[in-house]
Amino acid sequence: MNTASVSSEIFYQLSLVADDQSCLDKILAYLKSLTSATRTAFVSAYPSKQLELLNKLSDLQEYEQGWDGENAVPLEKKTVKNFKSVLRSVSDKLLDGWTIEPKINGTLLMVSDDRNAVINIANDTISYYMNKNGQNIGCDPIPFSVDKTIKILTKWKA
Repeated sequence: MNTASVSSEIFYQLSLVADDQSCLDKILAYLKSLTSATRTAFVSAYPSKQLELLNKLSDLQEYEQGWDGENAVPLEKKTVKNFKSVLRSVSDKLLDGWTIEPKINGTLLMVSDDRNAVINIANDTISYYMNKNGQNIGCDPIPFSVDKTIKILTKWKA
């Protein structure tokens, strides 16, 4: 096992205990103690897409009420849990070309690098929009499941 996979596995295991508030507090305190440069260097040294997205998620979880200068709410805990479930179930290759952004309603957007695809992950639902080969496809909110999210990611890669 190489250093990058060990680091990814450590980050993954830490994400599993995130529902335990005392563990979460200790992990967040440690992450906050790191400078942005240190975190960037760590991600650069271990170019795992999952690690990159977990690092970004950690930053987004620090957003508080009104983070947009108006009435935006922080990320919902169940939304974060849903996103982590997706991360645990997909390969870095399938995540390649995606990033994440918060929405003002507490949900999380997965956005393709070319911004032609967006997946909205919420507490109980997902929805998506894609413009692929000039064709617009998408769906209104449907019940969240990891499998449905993977099918959407796979559709984009196909």
